[in-house]
Amino acid sequence: MICLPTPDAAIIERRTDIVRGLRELVRAGNVIEDDTRLAAYETDALTAYRQRPLAVVLPETTAEVAAILAFAHRENVKVVPRGAGTSLSGGAIPAADAIVVALGKFNRILEVDYVNRCVVAQCGVTNLAISGAVDAAGDSIGYVAGDHSQRIAEARRLFGELAAQHDEFARLSYDVRHVGETHDYDAVPAAVARMQALARAMDKSSRATLG
Repeated sequence: MICLPTPDAAIIERRTDIVRGLRELVRAGNVIEDDTRLAAYETDALTAYRQRPLAVVLPETTAEVAAILAFAHRENVKVVPRGAGTSLSGGAIPAADAIVVALGKFNRILEVDYVNRCVVAQCGVTNLAISGAVDAAGDSIGYVAGDHSQRIAEARRLFGELAAQHDEFARLSYDVRHVGETHDYDAVPAAVARMQALARAMDKSSRATLG
């Protein structure tokens, strides 16, 4: 059982002023404060744990991101960045006294360099969008970083992919599938080592939580 942090009551009381300040930094409609729409941001794919954030802001430019972070720093408000919310590790679960900065509007693919097999994209681009851009030019190899679940992997945004590093459970699942499908038994020690490391981390986490 994970214990979510106790929110700062003083921050909660200032919610109206904080939301008003955020609205001055981004376009109309890019700040979410109503409970119905906030519900979509209260968890990631680790749905056993939920926490509704103070507000959600959807910047469209790096200048807006900088302004939001400067505002949060001045107001002493926590910030939780969010990609697509597909993480199984709880990395995008917000605090009740925090602002969620959702990066889905950073969704442009800036360059596809086929010669060097490189894509330059904004952090909110999904893996599926990159695969589509590559496929459109006749290269059908696509791009999905981590394939423990094709549909979830395609929905991930680059920001979350980098932040979560594909999460260790996904990588362990891939290791096991790789051995089973290819009979590459040289990969077994790495899979076992990852499993042992995860077990130690989970044991340490459970003992810390339970005291």
